[in-house]
Amino acid sequence: MTVIMLSGCKGCGKTTTLNILYEMLLSKSGTSSGKIKLGADAQHDFFDTVQYKDSNIKFYTMGDFSRAIQDEIKKLSCRLGHRHSSYCM
Repeated sequence: MTVIMLSGCKGCGKTTTLNILYEMLLSKSGTSSGKIKLGADAQHDFFDTVQYKDSNIKFYTMGDFSRAIQDEIKKLSCRLGHRHSSYCM
C-alpha cells in the first residue's frame, strides 16, 4: 500500500485538489465504489475508492482531523492483511 498525503495550512486547497483529481479519474473511466460524504457539506470532504486501470485509489479528504485519517489507514491496512499487533485486533 502506498499512501500519498497533501500537507498544508487549513484552507489552502488540499481538499479542493483531491476533489479535482477524483473527478478527473472518474472522467477518464475510473469507477467509484460509492462516494461517502464526511463532515459538513460546506467542507466537501469525502471517502471513496476509485478503480482506475489496474489500481484501487482511496480518497479520504478529512485530513485536517489527523486522528480520523490515522484510524482509516489502520482499518484499511488490517483489511489488506497487513497484521500489526498494535492495531489489528
